[in-house]
Amino acid sequence: MWAAIRELQAQQNIQKSDELLRSEKGDSSEQSIVSHLDGVDDLDDRKDATEDISPGPTHLLQLFNNSLLDSGRPEPGHKVSTSPKRPNSPQNSQACAVLRALLPSRADMETIASYASPILDFYASLFPMVYMSTTPDGMISLYDTLQNGNDLTALASLLLHVALTVQGVPATATFPTSERLKNPSTFVKSISNTVEQYVIADDAVAGTIEGIEVALLFLRL
Repeated sequence: MWAAIRELQAQQNIQKSDELLRSEKGDSSEQSIVSHLDGVDDLDDRKDATEDISPGPTHLLQLFNNSLLDSGRPEPGHKVSTSPKRPNSPQNSQACAVLRALLPSRADMETIASYASPILDFYASLFPMVYMSTTPDGMISLYDTLQNGNDLTALASLLLHVALTVQGVPATATFPTSERLKNPSTFVKSISNTVEQYVIADDAVAGTIEGIEVALLFLRL
């Protein structure tokens, strides 16, 4: 874009210089060259001054960070550090506790993970995933990791994947150890409402790369 603008401005300056030469009989061709060169110098000065201007809010620049799409990126399921860690505030800890309470038991999580691979593979083909592995073992590993610590977006991402999987499991699937899963539609709705309250509605969280992943999953659900 800069190259196109410079070219257009240079052409405009040449045209103005030629018109000035025709209107002034005593001028020589050397004056046109000098005028054009002065115009190019002015363009460079303006370019340097413009490039010094800050390109915009830093949180918007994260949208153009292609590190997640690079060929040398980590394997799926390994968190990529793309935004500063949020301080572990009481509000963040409380939100994580609410989300963690929605997680099914480990036994039921293993059942859910066994049905999740087709869904994870399909979703990964549409969007790169920060947290999730497309294998059942990766999903269980993340589940175990999130039993401790307060990573709000990771918890939200896992819960949304669980909800998406539960929606698509066969009617014959059973989850005997998790009380919430006895009514799958209510369970999915609880996850949706809670993630919306604590992640989607919080601009500071939803504006990060991780938050955008959660928002995409939320819309998918």
